[in-house]
Amino acid sequence: MIIPKQNFVLIEKIEQQSPQGIIKIELLPDYKRDTHIEYGKVIAVGSGRLSKKGVRLPVQVNIGDIVVYKSFLASKIKDNEKEFRLIPDADIIGTYGE
Repeated sequence: MIIPKQNFVLIEKIEQQSPQGIIKIELLPDYKRDTHIEYGKVIAVGSGRLSKKGVRLPVQVNIGDIVVYKSFLASKIKDNEKEFRLIPDADIIGTYGE
């Protein structure tokens, strides 16, 4: 498995409905919808980045979180025929919560 470094997050893309039952809500007409938004499950996280003072700043998401991100900010990576996204945690738009 790919192990992210520093503040990077490894994400497995999920489609319209995930095993957790999350369904994308499409309220806007097709021509106004942001087609670059993707949803995924966090598979692995790096140890965080170092601040200017040398303090380790942890990644802001956890393994298992469902996240929202813009697809053009993520690097696509294949590992054993599975496709993942690698993205800095600062580029994650949000997480799904209860």
